[in-house]
Amino acid sequence: MSNRIIDWAKNNKIYILFFFFVLTKGLLWTWVIPPFLAPDELPHFSYTQYLAEEKEIPKNSPGKISPLHPTLSEEAEKSSEFLQHNKTVLSLGHMDFPENIQRTPEGFQTYSRNVSKENYKNSAAIYSPFYYILEVIPYVLGYNLDIFSRLYLMRAFSLFFLFIALIFSYKIALFISKENTFALIVVAIIALMPSINASSFGGINNDAALIAFSHILLYYLVKILDNLDIRIWSIIKNGILLGLALLTKPVAIIFIPLTAGVFMYKGFKKNEIKKTALALLGVFTIAAIMSIVFYIRLIDSIINGSSNEISQTKNIFAIENIFLAVGFDIIRKFFLATSIWLQLQFFDRFYPFYIKSFIFALELFGLIGLIYLAKNYFNKDKDAPQSGQSPYAPLVLCIAAFLLISGFYTFLYYKQALMSHYYDFAWFGRYYLPVIAPIVIIMLFGLKKIFHLIKISEKVLYIGLLIFFLFLHNYAFFNIALQYNYL
Repeated sequence: MSNRIIDWAKNNKIYILFFFFVLTKGLLWTWVIPPFLAPDELPHFSYTQYLAEEKEIPKNSPGKISPLHPTLSEEAEKSSEFLQHNKTVLSLGHMDFPENIQRTPEGFQTYSRNVSKENYKNSAAIYSPFYYILEVIPYVLGYNLDIFSRLYLMRAFSLFFLFIALIFSYKIALFISKENTFALIVVAIIALMPSINASSFGGINNDAALIAFSHILLYYLVKILDNLDIRIWSIIKNGILLGLALLTKPVAIIFIPLTAGVFMYKGFKKNEIKKTALALLGVFTIAAIMSIVFYIRLIDSIINGSSNEISQTKNIFAIENIFLAVGFDIIRKFFLATSIWLQLQFFDRFYPFYIKSFIFALELFGLIGLIYLAKNYFNKDKDAPQSGQSPYAPLVLCIAAFLLISGFYTFLYYKQALMSHYYDFAWFGRYYLPVIAPIVIIMLFGLKKIFHLIKISEKVLYIGLLIFFLFLHNYAFFNIALQYNYL
């Protein structure tokens, strides 16, 4: 038995390393970021509490929804008031350790955990209960503890989701590049990004599950590019994976056209179009059976909401309205270029100009490198990889994933901007984290091409990126831990 364990550890040492790295770093980040700092953590916590205490799925009363002011239990409401009164939410006061500071009021455990179902409102209640059912596990394990202990247990549970995301990011990068060092650098960059640490550990949020299941699905889509298996088990597996992704958050609908594109591409390549179309129909049927019931209300609210907005809005396509929307969209995209990597809830304002400039430079050179890769492909460069090892199709898949999610949020942005004159939507870099592995991979491939052109060893690139993102991670972490509380 012991020999089996030793052999298993040797064969999976890279994943063991990922686990302890995520565990150590994740627990630190979980503790540093105060409770309910993110505006939407309270609604997500309340959803889980509703499931655990009421033992049913919460539903918003007609017309009752508020993103920042959900219906709360007495316990959650008193906790929020306590944090606001002690300025813990904005000052990181939860990290002060003097003996005269009272962590929680006496009798805090006596507050009711039940929620009023009458006129219930919660922005999180539009989502599937899948993620929140998983979060019930740590909630129940800490059931006899105070609310903050339960909250930290629920946050720590998100370590599991990032661990899964890193494993499959490594698998995706290794499968595309056939290079272990490349794959490890991709994982290192993702694990050290301040934005993914803040999103994974800085609050209870269904983004954590979305990131994990998106990367599992992306890995199997990349594998299909190498070998499309149309056996029944493969159809069931891909259908379940797509269904699980759809159960996390509505943005996962981008994987529907992505899955269709991958299947049909291989169908044309293998000249098995009819067989592939039937397999794809099976995948979509399984995914729909798993998730469609949780999209009916959402689709209805989008359709009805849109019609109400249109009827109340005049001159939707007025020139000044369009110019204003386009102008804000340009600013939004410039902001996203850095916030994908840097966003830290409310703590993203302390980055100096040189850090943001370096990020822009990396993205610019990565884009130039991709253009050269495309030029090589279309010119059939003799130095390009052979067809059996070609990374071009997987790179196109990575680019397509990024373009689909970008297009999805751009559509929602213009819908809000033109209909409601609301321009503060889809600014957040964390919205793009479901495809963070593809983003890092395509940037790294582009940078590798640039270094190849200027005849500098790619080892210099790898070491430089590792040092930069390690610096970025520590810079963000210590600014949060120290500057806002002790310095």
